[in-house]
Amino acid sequence: MVKYERHLDGTLKRRPNGSFIVRPTTLQDIDEKIRPLYTFLNSLPGIRTIGSCQGHPDSENFKNAYITFLCSDLRTLGMLASFSVAYDDPNEIIESRRDEIPHLNALWIIGVLEADDSECDPEELNVGGYYVSYCLSPDSLTYANHNAVYDDIEELVKYYETKLKRVQYGSAERLDYVLKILKENEGTMTFSELCEKFARTRYTTKKKMWYYLDALKSAKKIDYPEKYPAHREGDVKIVLLESS
Repeated sequence: MVKYERHLDGTLKRRPNGSFIVRPTTLQDIDEKIRPLYTFLNSLPGIRTIGSCQGHPDSENFKNAYITFLCSDLRTLGMLASFSVAYDDPNEIIESRRDEIPHLNALWIIGVLEADDSECDPEELNVGGYYVSYCLSPDSLTYANHNAVYDDIEELVKYYETKLKRVQYGSAERLDYVLKILKENEGTMTFSELCEKFARTRYTTKKKMWYYLDALKSAKKIDYPEKYPAHREGDVKIVLLESS
């Protein structure tokens, strides 16, 4: 079991309460069964893992598998929490989406944890005062043995990878569609006009549309004014840049 594994420099550091933080030297120091999920989480935007364990049945303190992490990206956190569809009523799930549902043996939970600097050196996490971390783990009362949990870990990684590909493809397709609409309308539209055209074939909200537009502006595909009166949002001019 590795308590704090983010900094792979193999050093020891004493906590304020006197215990030691052990930093492993390589990825091999992460428990083998939890390693695929650990590796995947660390590949996601905004994720920083700070603890992990595959669970040890013979241990008094570390029986249950878990990964604790910080997350600064709410979209990533939402994607991670989407496994909850596994516990929905099958009759309420759209037929076309049923193949995407993970088949889990245990009840998995993302818990919110509070910690403060007395529990972890602030230099360790680059935070001050109180902070929030998260813990992804199975409820120990919902599975009979650890092999069931290990099967779940593989299933979660497979589900997350499929989900991420679908989200990435869906976002890319929608960004391309925004550009297509602008090109078909001489490269200039108001925000309201663009939303109306987009919504004829794809569901969206104003908040989502601004997310798409922000991404396209960052990529220098479009431009629009940064400041405008809130009541004039619909009149904001969205302009397609020539390079697009």
